Amino acid sequence: MPPENTDPTSLSGLENPGWYGNLVKHPDVAIQVRDQVIEVRARTATPAEKARVCPILVKQWPAYDDHQKKTARDIPVVILTPR
Repeated sequence: MPPENTDPTSLSGLENPGWYGNLVKHPDVAIQVRDQVIEVRARTATPAEKARVCPILVKQWPAYDDHQKKTARDIPVVILTPR
């Protein structure tokens, strides 16, 4: 049984999770950081952006690198820009 609030398709490593597809189709979203709600536009990082950002991601969440190694697909990185 997958952990609560986890998309089972993302655990298989075969395809991107459902939330990613929704974000691609509807990129204007709101995020909450502590008590602040921020309107943002989401987009998939370019390969160059991903190369720059991934070391930061791995430093913050070491399991990211392990997760990428377990799948043949390229795990997308999402860039959020305030609107």
